Amino acid sequence: MKFTVIMSAAVASLVFGMSSAHAAPTSINFDDLKVACQNPARFHNQNAPKNIEISCQDSLSKYVPAAPGSVTLPVSRTVTTAMASDKYSMSATAADVKMPETIAACPKFTKIIENLSLTRQVSCEELLKFEGTATEFCLNQITELRAANPDAISVTATESVISLCEKSEEGREQRGQRGQAPVPGRNQRPVR
Repeated sequence: MKFTVIMSAAVASLVFGMSSAHAAPTSINFDDLKVACQNPARFHNQNAPKNIEISCQDSLSKYVPAAPGSVTLPVSRTVTTAMASDKYSMSATAADVKMPETIAACPKFTKIIENLSLTRQVSCEELLKFEGTATEFCLNQITELRAANPDAISVTATESVISLCEKSEEGREQRGQRGQAPVPGRNQRPVR
């Protein structure tokens, strides 16, 4: 989160004792600004700062559901046949029957970036009442704006996608690493 304190050159010349009309604002941090509000003499001034603007920028990246994908899953079928009569018997035989694969839906997620910025006028009284850091101040302001006006959020889609549509490998141990066969004796409980 980015935090900026902005004051016009005219205000800065009055507040921070600059003499020329071309003078640039003096750069200070959030805590120093609070001190300048409370004790202007510490910054060689007679008056507390006025026309204070605080700018906050928020950039949030997250994954959101995208159109689901699909994955084909194998289907296996085995038919076992045995025969018996009063005179004959046949051992059981098994035969695989060809089956079409099943198509299943699987989730996909796309990364988006939400950007939100605001500039707000504040008074010294408001700053002195606030207990916290500049980041916390901006976080409060951004959170309120997000809740009050969702249309203020600029959303940008990225090309980053997480897909859970990978085909599983048959016979793979669930907790093993991809492509490795289970090692005998490892991850197995002894039989008692």
